[in-house]
Amino acid sequence: MYFVIHAIDRSDAGTLRGRTRPAHLDYLGGFDILFGGPMLDDDGAMCGSLIVVQAEDRAA
Repeated sequence: MYFVIHAIDRSDAGTLRGRTRPAHLDYLGGFDILFGGPMLDDDGAMCGSLIVVQAEDRAA
């Protein structure tokens, strides 16, 4: 089954992302990610993320 994670950043996400990126990538390494990437606003600044994962069920 495929699941879409659509995450919209809060205003201070850039600072938080910089501090937590290594741990975040380690966590995501445990999932079967089909694709993902940043969402950009009209000015080209990152405003969120979209990730598609494959899992047995939502609880996985």
